Amino acid sequence: MSEFITETFAKRYNVNLENWIEPYAYWDEKSEATLTTRENVPDGTYVLFGKVTYPGVDRMSQHHIFQFNVLKVRGADVQIAAPFNSYPNISPRVPLQPIFPMFKIDQSRAYVAAKKIFHSKLNKPLHYKELESLIKSSKTNSIENKLYRLRLAVQLEIDKQK
Repeated sequence: MSEFITETFAKRYNVNLENWIEPYAYWDEKSEATLTTRENVPDGTYVLFGKVTYPGVDRMSQHHIFQFNVLKVRGADVQIAAPFNSYPNISPRVPLQPIFPMFKIDQSRAYVAAKKIFHSKLNKPLHYKELESLIKSSKTNSIENKLYRLRLAVQLEIDKQK
């Protein structure tokens, strides 16, 4: 996970590491289940993100597919804000079994607000300058601020792949 959120990144953007950066659990996309070393995943609103890389059809080519989503966990019930990005041109011989970290950003009641922000601003291609502007204009440690910061981490990684 350090390839997405480093301590330097956290300090630069005033992220409170104790409250929400450490992954609480992981989402296994294939089995559609949460994985954790704890007894259970605490109820709450989570952000899931990560990258899947697999070989392309052409020689020496690769596909990099990024996932970024908002989840609500309440007991054994998991709600996902949007479908995951698809994996184009994948050979049946490539056994993808993606597992993505889930970062708790708030309580379950914040899911509706987080989902609204996700669909209105974050579920589309963005430039890191746009995200920095959104971060500066939002209140520190608000639900919006946390979503924008995590989306910025993903965007910086996407830009590195270009």
